[in-house]
Amino acid sequence: MKRSMSIAMLSSALVVSGCASTGGLATSANGGCNTGMSTAVGALLGAAIGASVGDSSYAATGAAIGGAVFAAGCLMINAHTIQKKSAGEVEAAYKQANKGQLPQQTRIQQYSTVVLPNQTIQANQSITVKSDLTVVEGIAEPLRRVQEKLVLKDASGKVIRELVKDVQVTNGQDFGSGLFENSFSWKFPANVSKGRYVLDTEVLVNGLKVANNSRAITLI
Repeated sequence: MKRSMSIAMLSSALVVSGCASTGGLATSANGGCNTGMSTAVGALLGAAIGASVGDSSYAATGAAIGGAVFAAGCLMINAHTIQKKSAGEVEAAYKQANKGQLPQQTRIQQYSTVVLPNQTIQANQSITVKSDLTVVEGIAEPLRRVQEKLVLKDASGKVIRELVKDVQVTNGQDFGSGLFENSFSWKFPANVSKGRYVLDTEVLVNGLKVANNSRAITLI
């Protein structure tokens, strides 16, 4: 009983001292988190749990799994947006194709996502999920916010982390129509579990999901 209590107390302490970011994927904006520190913390936790069964081989396995889990939770993700076409260009093209009228409700005319450099990557290799989205603001619906959400899942469908970024003009202008390029970039640490991951992206207009894409990647 005393041993079990000690492990429980250790687990709690390690969880508290793991990632610096608790609200989703770490970003450059909030300082991210220390992947090395989190991996070490996770390894200690895994070793403690493994040791609780009284077998050194379990302790070693627990350390490896614990380190990988904590490292996966501390991905440093950078998000970036640029505007490729102005509101005037996008709205003029929409009017030309729709008898001179703009839509009543805001529309996402086009939404495509690619994974760069490809969908098979190695640990410590930069990976970027890049999206192009064309937004046409509706005349009857004030456009308060356009966002893109990235959801990273493991092969079983379990959500590892997620991040929501405002899609905005780089010079700080108000939201509106336009063609935007939005991207999320990161590297998987070397000790994260290899295998298949799923990247789901969603476009949110005024907080409501209006479009989505899904891509699979393989970490080798």
